[in-house]
Amino acid sequence: MTISPLVKNSHSVTVLDLKSGKRNPVIGDFDFPEGLPTADELPCSDAKFQLYKLIEGEYVLQSAGQKPYWMPEIGLAIGAEKRAYGAMEREWLYWYDENEARYPTPTERAEAVSQQFQNEAAARIAVGQENNVLREKLRELGIDPDSIS
Repeated sequence: MTISPLVKNSHSVTVLDLKSGKRNPVIGDFDFPEGLPTADELPCSDAKFQLYKLIEGEYVLQSAGQKPYWMPEIGLAIGAEKRAYGAMEREWLYWYDENEARYPTPTERAEAVSQQFQNEAAARIAVGQENNVLREKLRELGIDPDSIS
C-alpha cells in the first residue's frame, strides 16, 4: 500500500491511499513514519496543516497550508482554512476544485438550498400579492377578472 499524501495536524493524521482511494484517519497518538516531523519538531506549538507525499521512500513536504494543494491522482485539491463551526473556531480541512474554489460542506449546501427555497417562496408571495392588486384594479374598472381567459 502506498500512503500518499499524508495529512497531519496537531490532533490527528489522515492517511489517504491514492491507489485504493481509502482514507484511514488516526486520532491521538501515532507513530509517524521516519522522516516525517513530529509535533515537537514543528516551528510552532499549534501545528498547522501540512501535507507530505511519499517520494522515493522519503516523506517530502508538499504544502504547508498556504494554499490548496492539487492532487492530480484524484482530481481534487486539499487545503485548510480557519473557520467557525458552531462555537468552535479552528483550522478545518476542505476540498477544492482545480481553480482553488472550495467545495461547500454538507451544512453549507443545506443552508444554500434552504435559502433558495425561502427566496422562491418570498417571490411567489410577491407575485400573488401583485396578482391580487391587479385583480382588484380590474374590479374597480368593472371587469370580472375570473371572466378573462
